[in-house]
Amino acid sequence: MPNNFTYNNGVPDGPDNPSDDQPDMKINTQSIDSIIAIDHIGFNTNGSGIHKQVTLLNQGAPGLGDGNGVMYANIVNGNSWPIWQNALGSTVMVSSATNNSSLGYVSLPGGILIQWGKQAGSSANTIPVSFPLQFTLASVPTNAYSVQVIPERAASSPGNDFSTVLVTGSVTSSGFTIGNVGSHTIVNWYWIAIGPLS
Repeated sequence: MPNNFTYNNGVPDGPDNPSDDQPDMKINTQSIDSIIAIDHIGFNTNGSGIHKQVTLLNQGAPGLGDGNGVMYANIVNGNSWPIWQNALGSTVMVSSATNNSSLGYVSLPGGILIQWGKQAGSSANTIPVSFPLQFTLASVPTNAYSVQVIPERAASSPGNDFSTVLVTGSVTSSGFTIGNVGSHTIVNWYWIAIGPLS
């Protein structure tokens, strides 16, 4: 995509000989054709004018101007994301960005991020888990969101000695630690975490 399109304002100009303005008019016409074709199906093609995509430049919150809302792109957790801004602030419009059903995340209006995952069983006393995306924390990290862990116990390991806890102080913006304190054989740990993204 070109970085710059030339456009000559004020042409054609009534007092000018049309032949004098012709080179500038040609430049304008070519620029319009090129700009349209960036995000649309171009001229002289079936479907001309229909959007192919929307291309956004990464930037900080631009403000609302005279409108009620604005969509823009910016970097969140090292990736470019579409962001919606209104009078309440900015919300990152993130959808599930992983194709692996056992690990993913999705955002909700208001900047709430839900993440989930499945951690393979281990005989270790402590098992670290990393979130797919890092939470953005506006307050004390361990009180900013909820983390829930559910063990999948092996069928050959019956009984009531549940063995999964969250290790105190281990919940951070990037992950948490599971404490394996029981006697059961755990096949998998399933977890879900809810917190702020923006």
